[in-house]
This record gives sequence, C-alpha cells and structure tokens, in this order.
Amino acid sequence: MTNYDPPTAFYFKVEFGIDRAQKNGAMFQEVSGLDTERNVINYREGGENRFVHKLPKGIKHSNLCLKRGLITDPVVLKWINNTVNSDFSVPIKPRDLIVSLLGTDTKPVMKWKVSNAWLVKFEAGSFNAKSNETVIESLEFAYNSIEKLSI
Repeated sequence: MTNYDPPTAFYFKVEFGIDRAQKNGAMFQEVSGLDTERNVINYREGGENRFVHKLPKGIKHSNLCLKRGLITDPVVLKWINNTVNSDFSVPIKPRDLIVSLLGTDTKPVMKWKVSNAWLVKFEAGSFNAKSNETVIESLEFAYNSIEKLSI
C-alpha cells in the first residue's frame, strides 16, 4: 500500500503565453475559477411520465481570478494595459494561460491550460501605511475553455 499525500494549495505560477521565447509569468497565492460545468436541457417525452430526459448542452466557466501576486514583467504589463485601456480601435488579443500549482519545492504538481483568456477586471487593492500587509493585486479573466495538463 502506498501513501498518497494530496498536493497542498501552496502557491501558483501563471504563464501568460505572450512571448514563447521567454516564459512570461508571475506567482500568485490564490487562484479560483478553474471550473467547467456542462449545461443540461430537461426534455419531457410525450406519454413517458416516469422520468425526464437530461440532454447535454453548452459548457460554461467561471472567470479565472488570480490574487495575491504582483506582476512586474513589462511584456505582461503591456498586454494587461492594452486590454484594460482598450478603446476597441485595436482588437483585444486573447492569450492562452498556463496555471501551475507549485509544491513546496517550487516544481509543478498540476497544470491547467486556460484558452483565449482576456482581462475583464484589474484591482490593485488598498494601500495602508499603518499596515504591513503584502500588496494584493487581483486579476480576473474571461476564457473559452480549460484543459487539465499532464505533468
């Protein structure tokens, strides 16, 4: 019998897929929205009263939320600023993101690919000179699909 220790939600690295030559990324302590839900249509068949058919419909996702990180990469910052400050004269450029759950040894334990993501909300958090808390930057992305990757 082998012992299995489930991975702890220690911290996350997010690669923004902007420049393939260099890994543009940032570390975050909180990630949410890595979910998929299949919508269901309830269909009543005429003359059949014992049950209702459940048929698959489209898929929906929550927005991907990244918190407790601070992005300093100029390439990623430029993409974020172009997306948030867009006047739609230039199209928003969605990117594929790779979200990696890192273990205590900083090696990936799990990975997810979030396809066609684009920023819908940015929050710098609050600043308080009387507090010694870490600056919390929050980013929220809409996306088309999510795929769990093998390590």
